[in-house]
Amino acid sequence: MKFPNAKKGIKNIFTGQLLMLISVILTTISSIAILVVDHLQNGTSETVTGVSAIGLLLFSLAGAVLTVTALVFNIIGVFRSSKDEPVFKGVIFLMIFSLAVVIISAVFANSQVISRLSDLVNDISGTITTVLIVIGFNKIAEKLGDEVVFRKGQNLLRVIIWIVLLSVIMKAVALFAPVAVVMVLEVVMLIVTGLLEVLQTFLYLFYLSKTKKMLQEC
Repeated sequence: MKFPNAKKGIKNIFTGQLLMLISVILTTISSIAILVVDHLQNGTSETVTGVSAIGLLLFSLAGAVLTVTALVFNIIGVFRSSKDEPVFKGVIFLMIFSLAVVIISAVFANSQVISRLSDLVNDISGTITTVLIVIGFNKIAEKLGDEVVFRKGQNLLRVIIWIVLLSVIMKAVALFAPVAVVMVLEVVMLIVTGLLEVLQTFLYLFYLSKTKKMLQEC
Protein backbone atom coordinates (compact mmCIF):
# COMPACT_ATOMS: atom_id res chain seq x y z
CA MET A 1 0.00 0.00 0.00
CA LYS A 2 1.40 3.37 -1.05
CA PHE A 3 0.45 6.93 -0.07
CA PRO A 4 1.85 9.17 -2.86
CA ASN A 5 0.01 12.33 -1.73
CA ALA A 6 1.04 11.96 1.91
CA LYS A 7 4.61 11.35 0.72
CA LYS A 8 4.59 14.77 -0.99
CA GLY A 9 2.61 16.44 1.77
CA ILE A 10 4.91 15.51 4.62
CA LYS A 11 7.83 17.20 2.84
CA ASN A 12 5.90 20.50 2.93
CA ILE A 13 4.88 19.98 6.55
CA PHE A 14 8.48 19.22 7.55
CA THR A 15 9.73 22.41 5.83
CA GLY A 16 6.96 24.43 7.46
CA GLN A 17 7.87 23.07 10.88
CA LEU A 18 11.54 24.00 10.42
CA LEU A 19 10.46 27.58 9.69
CA MET A 20 8.11 27.46 12.69
CA LEU A 21 11.01 26.45 14.94
CA ILE A 22 12.98 29.55 13.91
CA SER A 23 9.84 31.65 14.40
CA VAL A 24 9.30 30.26 17.92
CA ILE A 25 12.87 31.16 18.90
CA LEU A 26 12.56 34.70 17.48
CA THR A 27 9.14 35.41 19.02
CA THR A 28 10.21 34.06 22.43
CA ILE A 29 13.31 36.30 22.50
CA SER A 30 11.21 39.23 21.27
CA SER A 31 8.50 38.70 23.93
CA ILE A 32 11.07 38.53 26.75
CA ALA A 33 12.89 41.62 25.45
CA ILE A 34 9.66 43.61 25.11
CA LEU A 35 8.66 42.73 28.67
CA VAL A 36 12.07 43.77 30.07
CA VAL A 37 12.23 46.99 28.00
CA ASP A 38 8.72 47.99 29.10
CA HIS A 39 9.69 47.45 32.74
CA LEU A 40 12.94 49.43 32.45
CA GLN A 41 11.60 52.11 30.12
CA ASN A 42 11.43 54.81 32.79
CA GLY A 43 15.18 54.61 33.34
CA THR A 44 16.25 54.83 29.70
CA SER A 45 16.74 57.75 27.35
CA GLU A 46 14.41 58.36 24.39
CA THR A 47 17.23 57.41 21.98
CA VAL A 48 17.89 54.06 23.60
CA THR A 49 14.17 53.36 23.88
CA GLY A 50 13.65 54.28 20.21
CA VAL A 51 16.47 52.04 19.02
CA SER A 52 15.20 49.21 21.21
CA ALA A 53 11.67 49.64 19.85
CA ILE A 54 12.88 49.48 16.21
CA GLY A 55 14.98 46.39 16.90
CA LEU A 56 12.15 44.59 18.69
CA LEU A 57 9.70 45.56 15.93
CA LEU A 58 12.00 44.03 13.28
CA PHE A 59 12.40 40.91 15.41
CA SER A 60 8.63 40.59 15.80
CA LEU A 61 8.01 41.18 12.10
CA ALA A 62 10.58 38.53 11.16
CA GLY A 63 8.84 36.08 13.48
CA ALA A 64 5.43 36.94 12.01
CA VAL A 65 6.65 36.51 8.40
CA LEU A 66 8.21 33.13 9.25
CA THR A 67 5.02 32.02 11.01
CA VAL A 68 2.86 32.93 8.01
CA THR A 69 5.28 31.19 5.60
CA ALA A 70 5.37 28.10 7.83
CA LEU A 71 1.56 27.98 7.96
CA VAL A 72 1.35 28.21 4.15
CA PHE A 73 3.75 25.26 3.79
CA ASN A 74 1.77 23.31 6.40
CA ILE A 75 -1.55 24.05 4.68
CA ILE A 76 -0.19 22.82 1.34
CA GLY A 77 1.22 19.70 3.01
CA VAL A 78 -1.97 18.92 4.89
CA PHE A 79 -4.09 19.51 1.77
CA ARG A 80 -1.95 17.03 -0.18
CA SER A 81 -1.99 14.47 2.65
CA SER A 82 -5.79 14.76 3.00
CA LYS A 83 -6.14 12.93 -0.33
CA ASP A 84 -4.73 9.81 1.33
CA GLU A 85 -6.07 10.15 4.88
CA PRO A 86 -9.47 11.76 5.83
CA VAL A 87 -8.22 12.97 9.26
CA PHE A 88 -6.23 15.75 7.54
CA LYS A 89 -9.36 17.28 5.96
CA GLY A 90 -10.49 18.73 9.28
CA VAL A 91 -7.05 20.26 9.86
CA ILE A 92 -7.14 22.45 6.73
CA PHE A 93 -9.86 24.80 8.00
CA LEU A 94 -8.17 25.09 11.40
CA MET A 95 -4.88 26.06 9.77
CA ILE A 96 -6.52 28.65 7.50
CA PHE A 97 -8.14 30.11 10.63
CA SER A 98 -4.71 30.24 12.33
CA LEU A 99 -3.26 31.99 9.29
CA ALA A 100 -6.01 34.64 9.44
CA VAL A 101 -5.35 35.19 13.18
CA VAL A 102 -1.60 35.66 12.57
CA ILE A 103 -2.27 38.23 9.82
CA ILE A 104 -4.75 40.15 12.03
CA SER A 105 -2.24 40.09 14.90
CA ALA A 106 0.47 41.51 12.59
CA VAL A 107 -1.85 44.31 11.40
CA PHE A 108 -2.70 45.28 15.01
CA ALA A 109 0.82 44.65 16.37
CA ASN A 110 0.63 47.68 18.72
CA SER A 111 -2.41 46.34 20.58
CA GLN A 112 -1.41 44.19 23.57
CA VAL A 113 -4.96 42.87 23.98
CA ILE A 114 -5.18 41.62 20.38
CA SER A 115 -1.62 40.29 20.56
CA ARG A 116 -2.31 38.26 23.70
CA LEU A 117 -5.65 36.98 22.38
CA SER A 118 -4.05 35.93 19.09
CA ASP A 119 -1.24 34.17 20.99
CA LEU A 120 -3.82 32.26 23.04
CA VAL A 121 -5.87 31.33 19.96
CA ASN A 122 -2.75 30.24 18.06
CA ASP A 123 -1.51 28.18 21.01
CA ILE A 124 -4.83 26.30 21.15
CA SER A 125 -5.27 25.86 17.38
CA GLY A 126 -1.57 24.99 16.93
CA THR A 127 -1.77 22.26 19.57
CA ILE A 128 -4.96 20.78 18.08
CA THR A 129 -3.42 20.94 14.58
CA THR A 130 -0.25 19.13 15.69
CA VAL A 131 -2.28 16.45 17.49
CA LEU A 132 -4.50 15.83 14.44
CA ILE A 133 -1.51 15.69 12.06
CA VAL A 134 0.22 13.13 14.31
CA ILE A 135 -3.02 11.11 14.51
CA GLY A 136 -3.33 11.25 10.71
CA PHE A 137 0.20 10.02 10.04
CA ASN A 138 -0.14 7.44 12.80
CA LYS A 139 -3.16 6.00 10.99
CA ILE A 140 -1.00 5.70 7.87
CA ALA A 141 1.78 4.08 9.93
CA GLU A 142 -0.76 1.63 11.33
CA LYS A 143 -1.97 0.73 7.82
CA LEU A 144 1.65 0.21 6.75
CA GLY A 145 2.34 -1.87 9.85
CA ASP A 146 5.19 0.37 11.04
CA GLU A 147 5.10 -0.11 14.82
CA VAL A 148 8.18 2.10 15.44
CA VAL A 149 6.67 5.22 13.86
CA PHE A 150 3.28 4.48 15.43
CA ARG A 151 4.80 4.25 18.95
CA LYS A 152 6.80 7.44 18.40
CA GLY A 153 3.57 9.20 17.45
CA GLN A 154 1.80 7.92 20.57
CA ASN A 155 4.70 9.05 22.78
CA LEU A 156 4.72 12.47 21.09
CA LEU A 157 1.00 12.92 21.81
CA ARG A 158 1.65 12.21 25.51
CA VAL A 159 4.50 14.76 25.58
CA ILE A 160 2.27 17.40 23.95
CA ILE A 161 -0.43 16.85 26.61
CA TRP A 162 2.10 17.20 29.45
CA ILE A 163 3.60 20.36 27.94
CA VAL A 164 0.14 21.92 27.56
CA LEU A 165 -0.75 21.08 31.18
CA LEU A 166 2.54 22.54 32.46
CA SER A 167 2.01 25.75 30.44
CA VAL A 168 -1.53 26.14 31.83
CA ILE A 169 -0.29 25.65 35.41
CA MET A 170 2.48 28.24 34.93
CA LYS A 171 0.05 30.80 33.50
CA ALA A 172 -2.37 30.20 36.39
CA VAL A 173 0.43 30.72 38.94
CA ALA A 174 1.49 33.98 37.23
CA LEU A 175 -2.14 35.16 37.17
CA PHE A 176 -2.59 34.84 40.96
CA ALA A 177 0.94 35.82 41.97
CA PRO A 178 1.62 38.99 44.04
CA VAL A 179 2.24 42.14 41.97
CA ALA A 180 5.81 42.44 43.28
CA VAL A 181 6.88 39.16 41.66
CA VAL A 182 4.71 39.25 38.53
CA MET A 183 7.51 40.71 36.38
CA VAL A 184 9.97 37.97 37.38
CA LEU A 185 7.34 35.25 36.96
CA GLU A 186 6.36 36.50 33.51
CA VAL A 187 9.98 36.42 32.33
CA VAL A 188 10.51 32.94 33.81
CA MET A 189 7.23 31.76 32.29
CA LEU A 190 8.17 33.08 28.84
CA ILE A 191 11.58 31.39 29.02
CA VAL A 192 10.23 28.04 30.23
CA THR A 193 7.24 27.93 27.85
CA GLY A 194 9.54 28.99 25.00
CA LEU A 195 11.97 26.17 25.82
CA LEU A 196 9.09 23.69 26.09
CA GLU A 197 7.75 24.81 22.72
CA VAL A 198 11.20 24.44 21.14
CA LEU A 199 11.51 20.96 22.71
CA GLN A 200 8.09 19.96 21.37
CA THR A 201 8.99 21.26 17.91
CA PHE A 202 12.25 19.26 17.90
CA LEU A 203 10.38 16.09 18.90
CA TYR A 204 7.72 16.80 16.28
CA LEU A 205 10.39 17.30 13.60
CA PHE A 206 12.03 14.02 14.63
CA TYR A 207 8.67 12.26 14.30
CA LEU A 208 8.02 13.86 10.89
CA SER A 209 11.50 12.83 9.74
CA LYS A 210 10.85 9.19 10.68
CA THR A 211 7.41 9.31 9.03
CA LYS A 212 8.86 10.86 5.88
CA LYS A 213 11.42 8.05 5.68
CA MET A 214 8.65 5.48 6.19
CA LEU A 215 6.59 6.93 3.33
CA GLN A 216 9.60 7.06 1.03
CA GLU A 217 10.32 3.39 1.63
CA CYS A 218 6.76 2.11 1.28
